[in-house]
Amino acid sequence: MTSLPEPLAPAPATCALRIERDGTPRWRLRLNAQVTVVGRDPKLAGCLNDPGVSRRHAVFVVAPGGAVVVHDLGSRNGIYLNERRIPPGAQVRLASGDALRLGSTVLRVESLAARRTSAPQRELVLDEVQSAPPRAPRRGRRRRLRARP
Repeated sequence: MTSLPEPLAPAPATCALRIERDGTPRWRLRLNAQVTVVGRDPKLAGCLNDPGVSRRHAVFVVAPGGAVVVHDLGSRNGIYLNERRIPPGAQVRLASGDALRLGSTVLRVESLAARRTSAPQRELVLDEVQSAPPRAPRRGRRRRLRARP
């Protein structure tokens, strides 16, 4: 009798994004998932409350070797990497210390091995790609079913 292989454990986070507004670190987003979408949509774990950010602005992909790649999802205002605009639809490999600007929000790439001692106000940990939570039923007027003659 053969046994089933053990499920793979999620890889430990090698990278995080430090979210800054007006030069002040707000929170840190660890990139534990293979794919992390960032935007203004409140259903996203990487939700940025910034009117200059598209609902689904960018996606961060963590390669098996730990390299992180950012991909612009066709946002109107684009992504600036170290104050140089990334061409729409381009994929760019990131390094520790890179600064990405989406709208007026700055995301700084941090290697967790070189993490500083000062902690941000809030930290999110993504262990897997998260889907939108189920919607609550709408309240209000309900249609009544009528029997057909």
